[in-house]
Amino acid sequence: MLQISRNIKFIRKLWKATQDEFAHKYKVTVPMIKSYEGGKANPDPVFISRLARDAGVNEDDLMTKILAETDINWGEKVEKVLPIGNLKVTLEDYVNEIKRQRDYLEKLVVDKSDKIINLLTNSNKTGPTSRN
Repeated sequence: MLQISRNIKFIRKLWKATQDEFAHKYKVTVPMIKSYEGGKANPDPVFISRLARDAGVNEDDLMTKILAETDINWGEKVEKVLPIGNLKVTLEDYVNEIKRQRDYLEKLVVDKSDKIINLLTNSNKTGPTSRN
C-alpha cells in the first residue's frame, strides 16, 4: 500500500492538480485522496483502474513500482488525460509556444543585426569626420 500512496501523490503533483481537483476528477472525496496519499486507506479498485489508464501505466506497476516521470503518459494531449487543475495547456500547445518564442527571438536578433550592419556600413560611406 505504501508504493501506491507515493505513486498517487507523485502523479497528482506531476499533473499539477490539487487534491480537490484530483478528487473531483476521480469522483472521490478530498479526505479519501488524503488517506490514499497518506497510506491510511486502500484505494478503490475503480480509482486504481482509472488512474492507471489515465497515467498510461498498468495497475500492478501503479501499485508496486516506483514510478518515474518517464513512466507516465505524456505522449497524447495532456488535457485529454487530465483536464483539471492549472494544467490547461496541452503538451503540443506548449511546444508550439516555445517554437513561436524562439522564432520571435531569432527575428529580433536578425533585425537588430541588420540595423547594426546598416549603421556601420553607412558610417563607413560617409567616412570619419575630422575636427580642426
